[in-house]
Amino acid sequence: MNKPAAELPGSGKDFLPQINLLRGIAAVMVAFYHFATFSGEKGDLLDSHNLVKVSGHFGCQGVYIFFVISGFVIPWSMYNGKYTLRKAGRFLAKRSLRIEPPYIVSFVLVILINVFLSKMWGGEYPVDPKRVAFHIGYLIPFVHSKYEWFNIVYWTLGIEFQYYLTMTLLFPLLNHSNRYVRYSVMLFFLFMPFLYGDAGFLPLFGPCFLVGFVIFLMKTDRMKWPEAIVFLAASLVMNYFFRDWEVMASTMFAFL
Repeated sequence: MNKPAAELPGSGKDFLPQINLLRGIAAVMVAFYHFATFSGEKGDLLDSHNLVKVSGHFGCQGVYIFFVISGFVIPWSMYNGKYTLRKAGRFLAKRSLRIEPPYIVSFVLVILINVFLSKMWGGEYPVDPKRVAFHIGYLIPFVHSKYEWFNIVYWTLGIEFQYYLTMTLLFPLLNHSNRYVRYSVMLFFLFMPFLYGDAGFLPLFGPCFLVGFVIFLMKTDRMKWPEAIVFLAASLVMNYFFRDWEVMASTMFAFL
């Protein structure tokens, strides 16, 4: 079976180079944010009034661009792979094999670096096995009152994994031949923030992923511009109401 079109490394007829371009832009934005806002043991890297630091705060919007990308790429991949509920295990296994190894290597390195630096500075960096186990399953949001991410950036992977789990169940409906069934999934993601507003969980970011759904349905010729504009406008309102104008602007940038 061919790889899903959105993930093809080459330049086949279904390859979408703009996705990789958008990923690159989002990655640079996030990297710039972490550079500009870096704070260590001796204080901030840049002064609070530094133009680079001020502008760097906008870099975090790259995260929401990634959510829009996933909102398109995951359905697009499932669509090209002729996904059914029977393939849920295989789908999750493939996503895990793609993300889990570098993620585990990353947080192990974070632990080792913190242990090394703590010893060098005469301190101690305790490593709780339970905390490690909760990381492997992206379960930190469920125990955040007791454990924190080894690196705060991992919260986005937790959101993505929750999204994958949700899509294993809802994609057949999003891909349904009846447009009203498809729209029910769209409305569910649109109004998700009303369900739960904690930033560690998927519902708050439902309207971001919804923008990707719009692109997916337009790409597969099952949504016209008038309907797309309605859903996009609704997502703008929800992102502004539950987040802020910056999230609203970044998701629209990703769409355009």
